[in-house]
Amino acid sequence: MTMNRPLVNLALLTAAIVLSFVSFVLVLNGATDEPYEAYRANDAFEQLVIGTALIALWCCYSVVVVTLVATQRITRDWLVIIVWAAICVFYLSCCPLGYVHDLDHFIFPSRSGQVATSDSNRTV
Repeated sequence: MTMNRPLVNLALLTAAIVLSFVSFVLVLNGATDEPYEAYRANDAFEQLVIGTALIALWCCYSVVVVTLVATQRITRDWLVIIVWAAICVFYLSCCPLGYVHDLDHFIFPSRSGQVATSDSNRTV
């Protein structure tokens, strides 16, 4: 069964909009919550699981677009969205990596050989 080009274009556009919105919300949420100085399961789930899943979805989306362009089911104009996907993956990578860095720095400082310090705990 072959899908017509306008329907494929609509499906790709819808997927890109949904992935972009969810990615934006996750990155913005992580940016407002940082630094993570205490472990909370919902933060770990959001930043690690959802962040990694969105990175994987953007990668799959990119592979689908390249494959559809290569098989000439969509125009080469769609390759521009690969740049957008790369930008989204770049910012999404800050979610799991930043969360793990904060865990290592603030919650488990003895493992990394660092001493946990907070601006509120510093004395002059």
